[in-house]
Amino acid sequence: MYESIPDGLRHVLDVSRLVLKTGLPRIKAVREVAKQRRIDQATVASACTRSIGLNTAQVDEFLTPENVRTFCLHLVKRFPAYQEEIEMFFSGIGDEDIQSGNGIDRSLRTMFPEERKRILHSLLLKQVSDKLAQWLNRKDLPHDLRREIEELQIQIEGT
Repeated sequence: MYESIPDGLRHVLDVSRLVLKTGLPRIKAVREVAKQRRIDQATVASACTRSIGLNTAQVDEFLTPENVRTFCLHLVKRFPAYQEEIEMFFSGIGDEDIQSGNGIDRSLRTMFPEERKRILHSLLLKQVSDKLAQWLNRKDLPHDLRREIEELQIQIEGT
């Protein structure tokens, strides 16, 4: 699993493991990862902040047991192509429920709020359209109401 992910993400996960599993402070974990990988500390520190769009205070907040799920979701949004690997890593850290859900649930979690809102809006419109179609099949529906429902369906299909 680890070989296929980018170096920056690998550094973030290595630091996360040290902080969450051993209780090492983030700064010491950054030093340790840099030492193990034989790279500059600034490279690891940058991977844990700038490359994932966070400052050090935000990283420290994410690297707490109660925020592991949120951190996992943040990383998945930053690296959607590596969702499976990220969720597997965090499941191994202690939050066994991170990988739960079907493919749709997992895909929705990686979306930004506006994307999610558009998709949920489309799904709702589909449900409304299906319900209107059911109403049109009723024999006791007054003619004027039938015409209004048909016009609504045309409007929905146009969106």
